[in-house]
Amino acid sequence: MGRNNLINFIEKNLGKKYKWGEVDCCMLVLIYLGIEKPHYRKYKTLRGAMSYYKKQPHNYNVWLNNNGYYGIQRNFEQDGDIILVEDKPFDILGIHYQRKYLVANHIQGVILEKLPSKYSCFRKVKHGQ
Repeated sequence: MGRNNLINFIEKNLGKKYKWGEVDCCMLVLIYLGIEKPHYRKYKTLRGAMSYYKKQPHNYNVWLNNNGYYGIQRNFEQDGDIILVEDKPFDILGIHYQRKYLVANHIQGVILEKLPSKYSCFRKVKHGQ
């Protein structure tokens, strides 16, 4: 996704209310990546989300790697990279933007939040790069 598309995505989603299965900490990124269809509205509660994602074949770290996203060393993040915060009992996904990340927070909705102290960063790498 180009920079203008990223900015449009942020403007369109910033301030949206959190809604399990539609605008939550995982769905926001799946929508950004354009791969939300198989997961959209498959659950409506935290319990439903936990049950649904336990049935998925891999954790997000493995899934990102299997789909062409590779780990990026900290401090080399770029806008549009995927941020993964491993926070038990579930992982939180977000989108890097200007040393912050766009994330769906169950209390505040979709916000730009300061990067946490511990996170992983992933970038889509095309073959031949």
